[in-house]
Amino acid sequence: TLEACLKPYAAKPDLQTCIELPGESGFQSELHLSRPGPGCPATQFAWLAPAGLYHGKLELEDGGAGEAAPGNEQALVTEHTLVPFSPEVPPPLSMALTEHHFILLYEDRVALVSRISEAEVGCVALPGDESPPLGLVVDPESEVVFLFTEDSLLEVSLQDEQVGIWRLYLLKGDHANALQHCPTDVEKDRVLAHQADEAYARGKLRQAATLYGKVRTAPPSFESIALKLSDHPSALRLFLQTRLVATPSNMPAQITMLATWLTELLLDHANQAALVAGETSGEYSDARKELHTFLKSHAAKLDPGTTLQLLGSYGCTEEIVLFAEVVGDIVTVLQHLLVQGDHDQALRVLTRPGVPAEVWYEYAAPLMAAAPESTVDTLIVCARHLDPVKLVSALLRPEDSGADGRRHTIRYLEHCVRVLGSRDETVHYLLLSLLVEHGDEDLLMRYLAGPGMGTEGLPVFDPNFALRQCYQRGLKRACAYLYGLLGMHEDAVRAALKIDVELAKSFAEKAEEEEDRKKLWLLVAEHVIMGDKEGSQSGIRRAISFLEETGGLLKIEDVLPFFPDFVFIDDFREAICQSLEEYNGQIDTLKKEMEEATQGAKVLRMDIAALADRRVAVAEDEPCARCGVPVFGAGGKLRAGERDSSGAAAVFVFPCGHAFHGRCCLKEYLCLYAESSPSRRAIEALQEEALRQQPAPRRGSVSPEEEAHASGDESGLEAQQQTPAVQLDTALGEQCPYCGERVVRCILEPFERDEEEALSWAVPLPA
Repeated sequence: TLEACLKPYAAKPDLQTCIELPGESGFQSELHLSRPGPGCPATQFAWLAPAGLYHGKLELEDGGAGEAAPGNEQALVTEHTLVPFSPEVPPPLSMALTEHHFILLYEDRVALVSRISEAEVGCVALPGDESPPLGLVVDPESEVVFLFTEDSLLEVSLQDEQVGIWRLYLLKGDHANALQHCPTDVEKDRVLAHQADEAYARGKLRQAATLYGKVRTAPPSFESIALKLSDHPSALRLFLQTRLVATPSNMPAQITMLATWLTELLLDHANQAALVAGETSGEYSDARKELHTFLKSHAAKLDPGTTLQLLGSYGCTEEIVLFAEVVGDIVTVLQHLLVQGDHDQALRVLTRPGVPAEVWYEYAAPLMAAAPESTVDTLIVCARHLDPVKLVSALLRPEDSGADGRRHTIRYLEHCVRVLGSRDETVHYLLLSLLVEHGDEDLLMRYLAGPGMGTEGLPVFDPNFALRQCYQRGLKRACAYLYGLLGMHEDAVRAALKIDVELAKSFAEKAEEEEDRKKLWLLVAEHVIMGDKEGSQSGIRRAISFLEETGGLLKIEDVLPFFPDFVFIDDFREAICQSLEEYNGQIDTLKKEMEEATQGAKVLRMDIAALADRRVAVAEDEPCARCGVPVFGAGGKLRAGERDSSGAAAVFVFPCGHAFHGRCCLKEYLCLYAESSPSRRAIEALQEEALRQQPAPRRGSVSPEEEAHASGDESGLEAQQQTPAVQLDTALGEQCPYCGERVVRCILEPFERDEEEALSWAVPLPA
């Protein structure tokens, strides 16, 4: 309704204000709106009126979501102005609105007026052969401007419309739009410099410093800006901070110089605040916070050595520690913490990930001297990353740490050998020395019997060295254990008898030889029996039970000499009877063993006699298993002592039934071994020696062996049995070359012994 449309105007009197422009009736007026994008509300307008070109900005407020209902849209005209027309020139026929210009259509030309400077910046004459222009129109989609007449349509094209726009905005003082329309960084720097100069002239130093810091290419230079702001420390710091952020990363030298200068300015600012307002003032606290924030955020841009030296010249200990922690300079942090006596914090720093082990080795000594318990606790936590050998110099400082420090050193070394399983001799020697010096024999014994023994049952330490140390300190139990470890069982038993009889018994049982164990048990028995001065009945019972503990190694007769002469024999009746019964049992056992031995000897003699008569029957025409020719030749006869041309016996017959000529058996035997085999070389050597020593036949068909038997010369027979020929026959006749064990083993050998030949048979694997 009309009432609803007029309601907003009644509620806001400002909306009732109107602007009246003078003019004549009948003028063809035009209103154009400019939108930043499709679907967006209009932000600028231009009205072609009789008095001139009226334009400005629009601020539209939408009272609700979606499209505004009629009467709910409120239009406010801001920054409006009127560009009057010259009275000497007829007014324009039409106009069009672009992003930065007004296009005015006259009867004979098209003029271009800047929306920023409101001055005419261009003019194009219309062609004379065209009909009179009627107006301008803008395509809302493509934003192309067209000029139309009665019979034609012309396109008005603007090229490089944005060129120089930033300069017009700058002249107008609109720096925001000037920066927005700058095509390169050079123009942006000129705008920023101009804006900074204006801010500096108005006394807005911090704003000017921020703007100067963003200028990089255009004048004024960095030096001139710094000199201009040198009397204003706050503005100078802001300028340097802005320039530091704006400096590209490919200029590390400039970045480091700026950061260092800023650090010194911030230090001077904090120092001035302390002198003027005091160290308890809020100004001093704020200055230090600003310094801390800068050091944390820009630590990577600062040179560590220069910065630490700079902080040290101002005496800023807290800032030195802060910066060192940020850049990872653990050494500097530890030095200051140790000077301040904050050992717990120093240990917490050492437990951080990535701390080099060399830092531990350098600062472990002062930490052990000041706080041994906490230091050892931390060492145990970091033990897997440290080499205990390199910590020896820090652990061996008794003048600094005292007895308490040595106790904690023992705790760390025990962790190394028990938990970490260290087998380093230096660690074990140090732990052994400290345990001996400490004097706790139980603790020492746990080490000697536990981690002191290696995985193979051998001690990691030197037992002789340990024995000397324990003997000097009077540690008897440890001495007894070390005697046993060195194999000095008698000394171990004698030392243990001074402490504990049960310990002595355990050492006596460790001897390997029965005779040695008996000797050691006698030492223990002497101590036990001689310890009973009165020879009472209870002492006798104790001695008898002791004999049972030896497991039969000692008898009653072995310990009787240790008893006094006045002891009654009745007290040993039971033990003596038991001993006699054992002797009777042993005698019976020996008798049985002798009978079994006699029976075995008888069977052995029978086997030897049967072996002497063993023989094999061979057919007269028995062929050789290798060549097939009868082994006894054409006549089927074999002369006694006859040998083959190969040096071996003429015929070899095996229990399996195979028969060979001597040369054939030798060839088969050699085929079973490789050319480089030691067994083959030995057979070949025997063959050569047998051929060289083979005698000529004597006295017809009588062999040398038969001569020796006939003459009864046993020494000659024994010599014949040691000749190379006999050794060769023994080696060849040991087993059948076809059925023997050697043939079975050949299954594990390759068919081709020649490596090159074997490789030629290799089947290539598929790709």
